Amino acid sequence: MRRILFLAAISSLVAAAHSDADACSPPQCWPGFFAPGTDATVPANLPALRWRPMSGAVTASDPAKVILARAAAPSTPLPFTATQLQDGTYHLVPSQPLTPGTAYVLTDQSMCGGGSGTAGPSVMFQTAATAPLPTSLGTLAQVSTRVGPLQVSTAGGSCSSEVEARQVGIELQLASDASPWRDALHFETLVDGQPWRASQSITDAIPPGASWRGRGVDLLYLVCKSDDPAASQGLAAGPHEVVMRATLPGSTTVVQSNPLSVTLDCASDGKPGDDGSGGGGGGGCDAGRPGSGSSSWLLLGSLAAALGLRRRSSARCSSPARS
Repeated sequence: MRRILFLAAISSLVAAAHSDADACSPPQCWPGFFAPGTDATVPANLPALRWRPMSGAVTASDPAKVILARAAAPSTPLPFTATQLQDGTYHLVPSQPLTPGTAYVLTDQSMCGGGSGTAGPSVMFQTAATAPLPTSLGTLAQVSTRVGPLQVSTAGGSCSSEVEARQVGIELQLASDASPWRDALHFETLVDGQPWRASQSITDAIPPGASWRGRGVDLLYLVCKSDDPAASQGLAAGPHEVVMRATLPGSTTVVQSNPLSVTLDCASDGKPGDDGSGGGGGGGCDAGRPGSGSSSWLLLGSLAAALGLRRRSSARCSSPARS
């Protein structure tokens, strides 16, 4: 009888541990974005605004639904020209130059269909004095490194998965001529000459010109241990050359940082939480279990101990996954 109760408890706990993974599904509409975004400050001679429309079950998502206005007169639209790019985004060029020291509002009046009622983006940004277009970008530096747990996207049925990974944070220190354009530049990380794009979940919507960690910053990683074969594997072990590149929408400006040499490996560097175990017990056997909740698995162990049953010895850690 005790064994039957134990097996029933196992079934319910395992189902609970995996319910979040099974429930993952994409949104009805992927959100839209404007750049510059809310609270941004840009030179008044900004060549163009950038708009990424919502996608999915959207009703009438087109430039006619976008309103540019001064914050002091939101009911008076300012004319602009919209040009669609190959990636589906738009450059919005005001018909009259923007005025320094003015707050502007950009609103997308498109609506997400399917009954969700989600509206398009709306931002308010400020203009500053005009500035020369940047001719340099700045210095790229490594600012952190550790081995530990990391949430990454997965194609294995759950939106994200926890893996054990070597993580290297990088950050751009802008050059003086690029600083006024910080909120207008669109940043891109290149690793060994190829664009590096990562996300915490397959449902993440990353704003234009940003990485999964923000604007002018990024996180590189190498998977050291994972129980999810469908999880994003990151970069290969070994040395890599990293640069950050930036473009300015509506112009031909392209500037690039210095090359930064980064080496990714899974060896411990002696820092707390950097021993590859992810801070968990059992040598990291539970790290990266898709959709797992540590409380459920700990409760299972407690239940087994209370019922006087021995765990089967066949449970084992998977070998480290490397790309």
